[in-house]
Amino acid sequence: MVQQFKKNIVRIARYIENIGDNIDDNSIEKVIKYILGAEKIFVYGAGRSGLIARAFGMQLMHFGKEIYVVGETINPPAGESDLFIIVSGSGETESAVDLATLASKLGVRIIAVTSNKKSRLAKIAKNIIFIDSKYKKHIEKDYILRQLSYRDMKAYEPTLFEICALVVLESIIEELLHRTGKTSYDLMKRHANVEH
Repeated sequence: MVQQFKKNIVRIARYIENIGDNIDDNSIEKVIKYILGAEKIFVYGAGRSGLIARAFGMQLMHFGKEIYVVGETINPPAGESDLFIIVSGSGETESAVDLATLASKLGVRIIAVTSNKKSRLAKIAKNIIFIDSKYKKHIEKDYILRQLSYRDMKAYEPTLFEICALVVLESIIEELLHRTGKTSYDLMKRHANVEH
């Protein structure tokens, strides 16, 4: 049992190593431009994708942006100077599609973080961060991954999307820090100090 546990760690870690190869650089450039230029940034995701969206929102708040989680009670109106980042692996979650549709009508820029380029959410979004979380046998170049790929990996696809989305979004924060000259110390100054 422990042996399989360790193999899973290797499988996930090595999969993440490859994920950057499938991310479009122009897409990330646009996302960074939109983040830096946005007056307010709203984030949303359902279920575990919502946890990833909140984690990214928190990091953006530490970076210095004005952040709101859609669905919470304390939210200002959104407009054309704002950005809406939606995390949805399928891109078909009804609440995500409905919110994107409404925000689009208000002129809000929408970024979809998704593994489905052909989804309804992707069609509404101004920009897409496409995360290819489908576990494909043909990308496995070493023996361990080839052996692991013989198993049915479909159950892992949602988890792979969420893990990879977290890594990609965290890498965007690192890129923002690099471009603006900010440091982790600058982020620490904006950490909560009233908490239990």
